[in-house]
Amino acid sequence: MFFLTKFPQVWTVVVFLPLSILLAWLGSRRMYTPIERLLNQMGLRRPGIKAKFTDEFQSIGEQMHHLFQSKSQLEKELNQHLRQVRTFFLTKAFQGNIRKRELLEELEQYGYQPLVEEWRTMAVITLSIDFSAESSYDKKDLHLLLFAAHNMIEELVPPEGRLAPVIIDHAVVTLIGSTEDNAESFHQTLYAVTENLQKEINTYLKLQVSIGLSLPFHNIDKLSIAYKEGLEALKYRITLGKGIIIQYENINSGKHYLNLNYPTHTENDLLDAIKLADTEKAKELLHKLFACIFKLGLSPQEYQIPLTRLLGNILIMMQESGISLNQIYHANGSLFEELTDLHIVAEIEDWFWSIVILPMIKIFHSRQNAQYHNISEKIIDIVQHDYDKDLTLEECASRLHYNANYISSVFRKETQYYFSEYLAMYRFKMAKKWLEETDMPIKDIAAKLRYNNSQNFIRSFRKQEGMTPGQYRDNANSRPKAAPDDY
Repeated sequence: MFFLTKFPQVWTVVVFLPLSILLAWLGSRRMYTPIERLLNQMGLRRPGIKAKFTDEFQSIGEQMHHLFQSKSQLEKELNQHLRQVRTFFLTKAFQGNIRKRELLEELEQYGYQPLVEEWRTMAVITLSIDFSAESSYDKKDLHLLLFAAHNMIEELVPPEGRLAPVIIDHAVVTLIGSTEDNAESFHQTLYAVTENLQKEINTYLKLQVSIGLSLPFHNIDKLSIAYKEGLEALKYRITLGKGIIIQYENINSGKHYLNLNYPTHTENDLLDAIKLADTEKAKELLHKLFACIFKLGLSPQEYQIPLTRLLGNILIMMQESGISLNQIYHANGSLFEELTDLHIVAEIEDWFWSIVILPMIKIFHSRQNAQYHNISEKIIDIVQHDYDKDLTLEECASRLHYNANYISSVFRKETQYYFSEYLAMYRFKMAKKWLEETDMPIKDIAAKLRYNNSQNFIRSFRKQEGMTPGQYRDNANSRPKAAPDDY
């Protein structure tokens, strides 16, 4: 007590120091409670989890950084999904599978409404890849190339002048819009855009593309009609070739007609060349046939008629010749479906040659020798039995169920004689035999060999043997007869 009485400041220290420490501790706890609660919510104070950070503020900072990273990743994924949904919407819109009211609502949802309302004139462009023999790409690269062209459209055409491009089937499609109301000005803008696309794609991808343009329109509800017009314009590559820009209004004269002047004679010659396995002749005739077909002045749809007819007739000939389809075609699809997917004359001609005709020629060539010999033997047998009748090549062809031109070619290849030459030779052979061995009158021999009169027979015989039938008989009778032992 003396000490505390003597030194009152000591008493003050003793009393207030613990009180200060207690107040400081309570204050720090009160201040740390929100941080503790935040750490617990972040999972850094869960029972059984060893603290990774000694500095709570460092822990909170890194957790916040991770949170912002997660937010960026989430936004990236959302944008990707939004892009996919937008592509699905635009595809349906171009194909006409969205009602007008829904179309306007969806355009607003994707932020296109102000853009479309600002545009005064619009047109759909459809871009398609043109493959060629000189191209370093193969058709299996089509989807990758379409994606590359899609990206180039996004880079080269300003966003305020287009909707997002989409890939539909084998084409990249987009809507081009302009605030200008002048038709000629829009036409020039559209051609400038498409020509630049062609040039840049050719420069960077080393690839030719064709672009179809719809008619200009002013209301967005005409979108699906314009898409069909763009596709229709692309079909005219079949006659105009590759690497072109085609506007629907330039080719739609409204005067569709069907010219039925189908080159049947050339087709028959082609079928004969295939059966004869004459590769050079068949290729020449195929090219000639295509030149005839594409001179007819048809619309792209109407060109499918003669092309389908040609394919059908080739397959009928193949079937009649005992060749099954799986011997030349090993895919699971249909030849006719493949044909309708082709759009360029050169591609179609090459497809006919490489996929249909050449495999067939190889099969005919492999069995050609045996078949030729068999046909020739049958013709010779017919001649030997019916030489005394009005026998013609057409009659033989009918009996053997072959084309007359075909069996004529086969017979000449096998015997080195035309049918008429061989028939005449055999008849002269029989005439000489009758002159040597019988007393049959010359006029009867002439009649038996189908001559109109004996004088024609005598002239032909003299030309062949250098003497008349009577002189030949006299010479034969003057020769000594062979003794029985000589036979």
